[in-house]
Amino acid sequence: MKPSTVGVFICAAAALMAVTVNAAIVTFTGLDPVANSTDPRPNSNLAAAAFDAAAGALGPESTITFEGLPLGAFTNLLVTPGVNVGGPFVSIRDTPLCLPDRLCGYNTTAAGDQFLSMFGQTATFTFATPISAFGFYYSGVQEPETIQFSDGTPQLLTMPFPSTDGGVEFFGVTDAGKQISSFTVNALTDIVGIDDVRFVGSRSIPEPATLALLGLSVAALGFSRRHKVA
Repeated sequence: MKPSTVGVFICAAAALMAVTVNAAIVTFTGLDPVANSTDPRPNSNLAAAAFDAAAGALGPESTITFEGLPLGAFTNLLVTPGVNVGGPFVSIRDTPLCLPDRLCGYNTTAAGDQFLSMFGQTATFTFATPISAFGFYYSGVQEPETIQFSDGTPQLLTMPFPSTDGGVEFFGVTDAGKQISSFTVNALTDIVGIDDVRFVGSRSIPEPATLALLGLSVAALGFSRRHKVA
């Protein structure tokens, strides 16, 4: 089924911000083509704000800035309590891999300088406690990449890209009531940066059978109290 647009498109010189929904999955995207680290990123920030509002309605939001983590390459790293990142050719950097930095990724944290760098391949975020919302700034992107996860059904979402000359975007996903244990970001032929990752722990939604049982229990309790009064 084709996703329906429920947000506002802001298009100016190929830049856009959009919110789309497909079943329970809602995505938030903002693109700022050819934006370097010192340039404004209004569309990315607008998408991030929309995501934060929607995710915050699901529960407390946590953010990973990668500041203070050891610099260098790794295959698996605890980036915050309960969250690990793993993958080939990933590293924590405090300088871009190339200039202009819009081509290879950069830090997006205010007053920060560190970020997660991907030299192609994949990066998987694994959560000790399942989550239902995940978003991040994605810089240096020059072609469409994908994100995959399972919410009970395998999901593969294609992320748009700012420009063949790079730039930055924000991409976020909310999936209310789902139990998601990992998100994998694929950048198989690109050099990119990931920063200011945010997520929200999952809150389970009772199944219809559970709600029906709860309703019967409440009804039985009410009958018992009326019977005692009589």
